[in-house]
Amino acid sequence: MKKAKFKIFLSHIHEDKDLAGSLKHELERLYLGAIEIFVSSDDADIRGGDKWLEVIVERLKAAELILVLATTESISRPWINFEAGGGLFLDKRVIPLCAFAENEPINLPEPLRRLHQRNLRERHDIKRLLYDISSNAGLMVPDEGLEDLYDRLWASARQSTVVGKEMPTQINRSALTDTGERRGLVEATQAAKDLLTVITKLVPAVNRSIKKVNDEMTRFNSARSGARQNKSASLIASHLRNGAKEIEQTLPKLNEGIDVFIEFLSGYTSVHDSNRQEDREQLSLSREQISGILGSITPVLESMRIRRSNALGLGILSAAVGNASQQMGQALQGIISSFERLEAFCKGAIELIDSRISAAVPSGPAT
Repeated sequence: MKKAKFKIFLSHIHEDKDLAGSLKHELERLYLGAIEIFVSSDDADIRGGDKWLEVIVERLKAAELILVLATTESISRPWINFEAGGGLFLDKRVIPLCAFAENEPINLPEPLRRLHQRNLRERHDIKRLLYDISSNAGLMVPDEGLEDLYDRLWASARQSTVVGKEMPTQINRSALTDTGERRGLVEATQAAKDLLTVITKLVPAVNRSIKKVNDEMTRFNSARSGARQNKSASLIASHLRNGAKEIEQTLPKLNEGIDVFIEFLSGYTSVHDSNRQEDREQLSLSREQISGILGSITPVLESMRIRRSNALGLGILSAAVGNASQQMGQALQGIISSFERLEAFCKGAIELIDSRISAAVPSGPAT
């Protein structure tokens, strides 16, 4: 049977498409087609007529390794952080690939700063990246074409303004002539970052609790005595109660973060009439932020629903486990309800923005 290709998801922004495309081409060439790298800006990966967000979420879930292209521009975009966060929620290995301008300090935001990075400006780090890929894919490290990989990679990157000396700003600041608009955008962006921080702390905590339960379930199933099974059941109940308590303590922060995000994004989006080019650009930026959150919570929602179902199913072990599983189920339902509310807002906001942009009256030529 032919071995399936090792799947890699390369997260990047549109402005970095040249470097992302170069990475995809060079790595797939080095591994002689044994790996498959998804790059959303590649027309071969997302075709005309595809529902692009659904494709991205599916590829994120299917990926066995996630590479995040971190540049000066990309790290300020919620989309990158949410794709990385989505990968972490799914227990994927996520590797930041730093591609900052020469002599520029590396200062990654959460959650990327918690992860060991590779610096694409360093030749030895590019080789370490190949070791990362090979060890995860179960493949040999390529021994041909390594010496000039750095030069070939950056030959393409130098064509991109993102890694050059002139860095584009995240938004068109000159278009924000009103102080309120500028403040609204800053608040909306900060609200998105704050919400991501809460989520990146909450979901791994849930995963840790569930892992403890699963590990103890393995011992329960292999126990050869009733006494050992009773001990495992008691520990399972304890892990469920502790996990539920941790969720219940964090849930108010999650709901507060969602409320603030919805408030600021709704307010910021509503001030634009879409008839000015600069307004359409800012609405598009808001859409990107909202789409990023939607893309990150979709796999989380699916994961939480499965975890809740599994937790409730443990109730058959004993009365104590049954009570604890109900407590965990209620706590997980709290997360699910909060994310469903956020999901509904994101979908509605995207539809509203799309309708306003499509209905906009194009600006005529200056007279």
